[in-house]
Amino acid sequence: MASFQIGFIISVAVTLTSCAPAEKGNAKDDARLLGFLATISGYSAIDLEDNGRIIRESMASIPVDVPAFYPDFAYFYEEVVDGALKLRQVIVPFIGEDGFIHASQYNFTGWQDAEIGEFDVSVLQKLSRDDFYTSRECDLVLTEIKKGIYMGNLPECESIIEYIPNFGTVWTCTSTGFINYRNPELNPQEDVPIIMYKDFRYPLPDSMLEVVPDFEDPCA
Repeated sequence: MASFQIGFIISVAVTLTSCAPAEKGNAKDDARLLGFLATISGYSAIDLEDNGRIIRESMASIPVDVPAFYPDFAYFYEEVVDGALKLRQVIVPFIGEDGFIHASQYNFTGWQDAEIGEFDVSVLQKLSRDDFYTSRECDLVLTEIKKGIYMGNLPECESIIEYIPNFGTVWTCTSTGFINYRNPELNPQEDVPIIMYKDFRYPLPDSMLEVVPDFEDPCA
């Protein structure tokens, strides 16, 4: 059983729109998606002050096999805030018709059954497509700025009917930076960017690497 914990994520200034996946089976697209998964993979934690109290936030992004979404790639995401489980999802990235990387956030059946940091990701291999649900309005969209650096926009959705404000996010091999867009215009007094540095990264599953045999890890 794998054990891990998690926290927050973010992205910047790419307009979020629903977009259909491009046709699968494109080797170049598969390599782009693996590059994204390799970059965001990892565990991070940070202590933040909130009204004089220290709050611990953590997040884990783990590339995993989820047969219900084959041939698409996927990763498991768990976020913990102040000792409470905030999010536990499967996220499926794809290349949209607009050429950007998009990712759909899926809630799934039985996600509440494990303690924080103790979810057995192999359980995901037993779920059917009907066990997952999402809203396309919750899709994230991002672009690769340069090798190992991604920037985008993330609507953090706790469910398909309850939304929290958009986050601007930057992912790198070693950190994740984010800012909460609470208002149409940023409040420099409150909307301060947060950077979470990774304690470690998770490897890509062999099944993903077999799809792109000559894949070069941008974080190696």
